[in-house]
Amino acid sequence: MSAELCVTYESDGRLAFITLNRPEVRNALNGDLLRDFNKALDAFQADDEPRVGILRANGPTFCAGFDLTRTSASVSGDIGPWEDRARLLGWINLAVRIWEFPRPIIAQVQGHCLAGGILLPMACDIVFISKTCAVGWPRLPVGGGFMDGAMSLLVGQRRAKEISYIVGSRISGEQAADWGYANFAVPEDDLARETVAFARRVAKTPRNILEIRKAAITRASMGLSFRDALLAGVEWDVIAHVDPAVVGMKRLVRENGMKTVIDAFENTDDAFAALQATDGNGDVVGSLSRRSS
Repeated sequence: MSAELCVTYESDGRLAFITLNRPEVRNALNGDLLRDFNKALDAFQADDEPRVGILRANGPTFCAGFDLTRTSASVSGDIGPWEDRARLLGWINLAVRIWEFPRPIIAQVQGHCLAGGILLPMACDIVFISKTCAVGWPRLPVGGGFMDGAMSLLVGQRRAKEISYIVGSRISGEQAADWGYANFAVPEDDLARETVAFARRVAKTPRNILEIRKAAITRASMGLSFRDALLAGVEWDVIAHVDPAVVGMKRLVRENGMKTVIDAFENTDDAFAALQATDGNGDVVGSLSRRSS
C-alpha cells in the first residue's frame, strides 16, 4: 500500500492488518486518517479470505489522540457547534463500525494511547497492550467526556470517574488490562508476536462461526437482560448448527472420531485439509495420527 495513506490495509492468508500510518505525528487523528480508516475497513469487508483483523500502528506510539495543531478543526475555533457535532460523530461512527464489524478485530497497542486515540482499541474485540504503554486522558479540560460513558461500561463507573475527573490521568498498560480496558498486557518486545499468535488461534475457527459468535455477543451488549441474552443464545446456536462449516465438522467427527478431529483442530491450521488423507479405518495417515495415538 502507498506510504501516503494515513491508514493502510494488507492481508496475509487468514489475517488482515489495518495500520495507522502517521508516525511522524504519533498517528494523531485527523480527517484524512478517518477517511483512510474507513477505506481500510471497506477493503477488509470486501476481502473474503481473512477471518481476523489486527489494528496496529507504525512508529513507537499507537496514537497520540486528536490532531491539536493550531490550524486543526479541534483548536482553530473556526467551527460551529453543529459542525463540531458532525466532526465528532464521524469518529463515533467509525468506532461503532469497528464494534459492529462482522469479523473480529484485535488491537495491538504500544507506546502511548492518548485522548481520542483511546476510542479505537475500546471498539475492538480483543486488546493486546504493552505493559509500559501509557493510556491517558487529555491534558487540558477542553471536553466534556467524549469517551467516558463508554469507558465506564468496560472498567466500571468508579474507575472511569477516577481517570476522567483528573485532567491528564495516566494508567499503564498493565493497569489497563487489570481494569478491563485491555485483555492482555505483555512486554513490548513480545507485543506483535503474541498478538499475531493469538489471532492465528482465533482464525482457526471458520469465518461464518466467528461472525455468528461476534454478532451474538454484540447483540447481548445492546441492553439485553441476562435472561434475554441466554434465550438469544439458543437462536444463535441453531443458526450456527446449519452453517456448512459446522456441518462439515460434524461429518469429520463421524468419519474420524472426536479425538482425532480435536487433535487436528488444535495442532494444524486446517483440520479439514489435515483429515483428507485417511486409511480404511478412518485413521489419519502421517504425523497427525502419531500424535493422536
